[in-house]
Order: sequence, then C-alpha cells, then structure tokens
Amino acid sequence: MEPECVDGRPLPTPPHRGEGVASCMWHDPAPSTGPAPSTPAETRLWRLLFPLGADAHHFRKQAPIGPYVTDFACHHARLGIEVDGDSHFTGAGLRRDACLKGEGYVVLHFTNDAALSNPEGAYASILTALQETSHAR
Repeated sequence: MEPECVDGRPLPTPPHRGEGVASCMWHDPAPSTGPAPSTPAETRLWRLLFPLGADAHHFRKQAPIGPYVTDFACHHARLGIEVDGDSHFTGAGLRRDACLKGEGYVVLHFTNDAALSNPEGAYASILTALQETSHAR
C-alpha cells in the first residue's frame, strides 16, 4: 500500500539526486543530529538540573508539553523551565505560558544572563518550585 497524505492523495515520489524539484512539496532534510544545540546558558543550567534525576526529579531537555516545547521539564513535578531573553514576554510568549499552565505546569523563566551569572540563584528557585509542586500534589 502506498503511503498517503492526510487528504488521501499519494505522497510525491522524491526526486533523484541531481534532478530539479518542481514543487516545494518534497523536502530532503539533512540527517538529524539530535536536539537543537544548547546555548551556553542552557548548558550551564542543564549541568545543575541533571543530578536532580537521582532525587526523583528527572528533567528532560527540549520537552514537549501540549503543542509547545520547553527548554527543560520535569513531568513528574509538572515544572517547565525556559532559558531565554525577552521573547517569552510578548503576546505569543504569554499565550504559550497560559497554555502550559492550562496543562498543569508551573513555568519558570531565567534570562541567559541570570543562568550564567547567578546559577546558584536559579538553582535555588528551581529547588523551591520543586518543593512547592510536590506539596501541591
């Protein structure tokens, strides 16, 4: 049986290498190399979060929640963590946070600068949030 598009039409046959592509329906992506590269701030925070898995607070990188993907999430504690600039405080970012909260998640935001210059403060905030979410359950 031929694979089909959502609307029931057959998928287009991929072109052979060297042949032109008449439409944008076919995309030949580069091989996947895993999750998106981490910023230095995300890498620094991950080094703090990873050991918490030994204490039953397993965090995932690039974790899907509903239609969105958070930088880090502990699904058991329903905690999402974002390391970013001001992009999450725009209209789209606020809608995203509202959706994540609607899924039952607490969302913490850390600027790149805060994660790099004050990782101890970020870590303390995360530990507090983990304690609060586990008491709420």
